[in-house]
Amino acid sequence: MDRKVIRNAVILLILNQLVHTASAGTDLAELWDLFSGLKTLASSLGLVIITYDGIAWIIGEGAQDREEAKKGIIYAMAGMIFVSSAQDITRTLYCDNIKVGGC
Repeated sequence: MDRKVIRNAVILLILNQLVHTASAGTDLAELWDLFSGLKTLASSLGLVIITYDGIAWIIGEGAQDREEAKKGIIYAMAGMIFVSSAQDITRTLYCDNIKVGGC
């Protein structure tokens, strides 16, 4: 398996554990604020990565350089889509199905 996939899976598992730990002792309104802040940070980082890889794709000298930049752009876009939908998915799971307070 690709190292990037394993690394991203580990990061997601750690973030999931942090969110569940944080939600145990905090109000869900604070958790949504945390999600919003992380979403803004991840989206900003994604735009920086897309810009960097876009420039690398334009000035890439070989086919392999361009292919790596293209993969970086695709991964960053997939990550941004995931981050954009994560808060909505979490809200749907916790608020609509479990009916916890603070939603």
